[in-house]
Amino acid sequence: SHFPPTDVEKFVVPVQRTLRSHGDKKKVVDVKVRYPGYVFCKIRLTEDVYETLQELELARSWMGTVNRKGHKKLPPAPIPLNYEEVKKFKGLEEETEEFENVYGGDYSGRTDSGEDLLEQYAGYDVGQMVKIL
Repeated sequence: SHFPPTDVEKFVVPVQRTLRSHGDKKKVVDVKVRYPGYVFCKIRLTEDVYETLQELELARSWMGTVNRKGHKKLPPAPIPLNYEEVKKFKGLEEETEEFENVYGGDYSGRTDSGEDLLEQYAGYDVGQMVKIL
């Protein structure tokens, strides 16, 4: 279904880049979903939007729901995020937008050298002993 931007603005799957080493020379950039199994969305929950999302095969439930009084056969209705949750979502949204601006929307990490992630290893050599706190 196609919804107007006033009803469905955005879906966000936050990811993060990590660097792992394969010996002294080869570094591999991994892209990991920050919250596996969750898709965050910015929507106006109209009946049409709700029904379409409920019908998705892999959409099992909503985070935070309330049963509708007097309607035992209807599925629970999602409740909106509180102020703190909205702030967290805005952070996720901004991070995701920044990530997509830098790496593109269909980023796999395969061609990423991870040069900017190497800073975390500055001063360490392969085989060196380190103290972990």
